Amino acid sequence: MSHILFSECTEPISVESLPAHTVCTISKSCSGVKCCTDVNLLNTSVQTEIAVDRCRGKVFIGIEKLKVTILLTQFEFSNWHRETIQNVFSIE
Repeated sequence: MSHILFSECTEPISVESLPAHTVCTISKSCSGVKCCTDVNLLNTSVQTEIAVDRCRGKVFIGIEKLKVTILLTQFEFSNWHRETIQNVFSIE
């Protein structure tokens, strides 16, 4: 599988590059991305996603069935932030 970006978003989106074996789709709202990455070592693929809900002030992050919601009202934009999803994955 090559690195491909599909977009339902009508706004121009610039992407420098995607990792090998990854396909991503940008949502119609232009505020979310879902990706599928082949992991040859495990002989499987992994689905990841991130979406921003500006009206509710939330960011949704998911890896397969593991999901987390971050409230933007509690987010410090000038600092690095680390989020752990069910003590399995860490995102910084």
